Amino acid sequence: MAVDRVLNTNYVGYGPHARALETFLKKRTAHKSAFALQSGFQALVLALRGLDLPAGSRVGLPALTCGTVAAAVRNAGLIPLLVDIRDDLTLDVTSLPANCAAVIAPH
Repeated sequence: MAVDRVLNTNYVGYGPHARALETFLKKRTAHKSAFALQSGFQALVLALRGLDLPAGSRVGLPALTCGTVAAAVRNAGLIPLLVDIRDDLTLDVTSLPANCAAVIAPH
């Protein structure tokens, strides 16, 4: 089983199996890049950095969200801007300030 092989190599994080998965995904999808990451936090940081926003840009996110989302924004060198939510607990887009460079709307 693949999980046993990974655990037996002591590379629970990034290691030879992750590199092999990335290579497989690049070939399968014909994309130049593929990244096997350990967490949603890392994926979000990578996605934010991929936007190539200027350092200190503001990123809107709902006031009612996991703290890890705001931490990912900070890790990417950006500023989390908490935005009001509606009665249905979704992001109130009408309360987004004009100076938001990006918005994260987690489900």
